[in-house]
Amino acid sequence: MKTSYFHSPRAILLIILMISLFLRIGLVVHGGQFFNPDEYRYLTSRSIARDIQKSHYKSAIKEATQAADHLGFKIIGVLPALAEGKYGENPFIPSFFFSIFSWLNIMLVWLLARRLGGDEKESLWAVLFAACSNTLFYYSSHLYPYDIALTFGLVALYFGVDETPGVWKSLLVGFLGFLTFFTYNGYWTLTAFVFILHVSRTSKFNFRMLLKAFAAGAGFITPFYFIVLISRHYGNDLWHSYTVFSQTITNGLFSEGGVLPFKYFWSAEGLIFPVWLLLTLLSMISLMKRPSSRATIWLAGLFFIYGSLVISSVFLHKFVVYARLARQLVPFLALSSAYGINMLLEEIRPRRLASIIFPAFLLLQAGINFHRPFLITYPRDFANQIQKIYPDFIPPKNMTFFYTPNSIDVGPYKAYNIKFVFPLPEAQVPAGEEVLMNAVNPLSSFSPFLFDEGYTPAERDHFPLIKMVVTRIKR
Repeated sequence: MKTSYFHSPRAILLIILMISLFLRIGLVVHGGQFFNPDEYRYLTSRSIARDIQKSHYKSAIKEATQAADHLGFKIIGVLPALAEGKYGENPFIPSFFFSIFSWLNIMLVWLLARRLGGDEKESLWAVLFAACSNTLFYYSSHLYPYDIALTFGLVALYFGVDETPGVWKSLLVGFLGFLTFFTYNGYWTLTAFVFILHVSRTSKFNFRMLLKAFAAGAGFITPFYFIVLISRHYGNDLWHSYTVFSQTITNGLFSEGGVLPFKYFWSAEGLIFPVWLLLTLLSMISLMKRPSSRATIWLAGLFFIYGSLVISSVFLHKFVVYARLARQLVPFLALSSAYGINMLLEEIRPRRLASIIFPAFLLLQAGINFHRPFLITYPRDFANQIQKIYPDFIPPKNMTFFYTPNSIDVGPYKAYNIKFVFPLPEAQVPAGEEVLMNAVNPLSSFSPFLFDEGYTPAERDHFPLIKMVVTRIKR
């Protein structure tokens, strides 16, 4: 009985989900919170939470509606911030909270595969591909809006693919699309795809299609308009803020929009990425022989989102494509790859052997990929290590100091973030200073980070060694 249980797809699903959750918890404990300056948007959540706890509700609303950039993330972040208000500020609390959404996205891949008729084996393959994705993993310890927005987008897709009529369902799809965009503005492409798919699931242009479009549009526009009105009531202009923010996604090369996702996925996923591509290609080929609505939807999602990124970047020069924008492709790659490998295994003999080799390969490559984020030494950990040896060292309050080449006085010590040409740190610090400790900066030790910072291809290919260094005057 036990043998049959542990060979059932549902049992394997549970095991994959448990391991994925434990890995994310481990990564959170490893640290990394507030390394990237973008993570400091969470400080707005803390500020709002403090106002709420003091019953300063007007101040909380004014603070919440002050800036448009990923506003939903800052509002949702109030939940862990309120917990911090009760138990004390600790970056692990919001990091645990946000990492849950990364885990939920794996489960949503299963639900989506099942929703459109995939059997348990195909759905399990989709979950395995998603769970083995480093792209969906290594952000888990950071305070970013990407996973939450992706969760809203996948839930919207889950309801959006349902063909049964219902105005309330269309309103829900529109509202979930709003939450996707509201939480992370960069996933407007996923929102647009879900909206178009939901409306077009009606086979003919008729009153039902118009009603679905109107209801989904109302579900999106109504809360958006309501929040804009609230912001104006409290002296903010959220619409103007959105307009200004949309013009700032220009750091990098517009011309690289078509190839950056490929370069990024190769950097983050290694050999798993070409497997995705081959299996996705197989899915496309199989459609010529055996039409499938779900494979068509997964491929349509891939091409629509990728095409939207390319058009807005390469042709319109509106938005530069970053890694965080490309990662919304991963659920569709996992789902289309699952469909492809299910088709492939029907043709391969011996099938049982292939069913062992493929997962073993995925798990091996995922293990190699997942090991890399655990090797990163983040500035806060680096400062804590120094403090254990030199108790009078006081770490800089703002750890994003280590994000750019700079130096700062910290009592009798100096902290540097230096681009090295020579292997010895002494070659880059002033004479008369003693190097106490140094560590490789995360930007140099983990290449996927570079695809989110607007570096040019030449800068990424020849990125210098950056070290965090602490010195003191020689006695």
